[in-house]
Amino acid sequence: MGGTRDTLAFWPFKKNHANINPDSFLNSSPDVVTEARHVAAEITSRPVLYLVACDFFAEEKWTAMLLSEIESAGLPLTVLDKKPRHMIAGFKNILSAMEFCEMVKKIAAKTIQKLNTTRMSLHVGPQYVIPDLPEQQLSGELINTIEKVHNLTPSGTIYATAMVAAVLALQSNKYSFDFIDTLHSQGQKNLDVFKVQAVHIMGT
Repeated sequence: MGGTRDTLAFWPFKKNHANINPDSFLNSSPDVVTEARHVAAEITSRPVLYLVACDFFAEEKWTAMLLSEIESAGLPLTVLDKKPRHMIAGFKNILSAMEFCEMVKKIAAKTIQKLNTTRMSLHVGPQYVIPDLPEQQLSGELINTIEKVHNLTPSGTIYATAMVAAVLALQSNKYSFDFIDTLHSQGQKNLDVFKVQAVHIMGT
């Protein structure tokens, strides 16, 4: 669910879309077809999102400033989940996710503490969200994974899963990577984690 529709959204010529409904090839009554379409319309959106887990600042005013700057900058924030100690922001492209990381770094530089103790973690994948609801509680395997990565991330650094690192590696002049560890999960594929170093974000 969601995968085909998400892929179709990248096709620019929407007027050429052709929807082939397999129900029309079956010897079923119109009522069955109508019911199938009704159920499909209720399915929650499942876009592929670049997720950024970011700790809240020690003072609430700095977190409020960050959220205000996101809105004023027009960042295409798809979803935001405010956990007790950190937030998870979801974007549909990696550039917006990294711009969010830049904003976090700039806000951290304005705080009284000169050392950057803010940690950020990145992961990507399809995530169920409620359309047109910016703030909501996220759950599922994708969220569990980024939580594991975030628990592994030290203060003042950015960690990313291999999927995100592979995309960022296309801009080798901006980012470098150090392999950190492999997360092992029962019933799931092993997941490599990398430390992301970016001159314009980390200042190194």
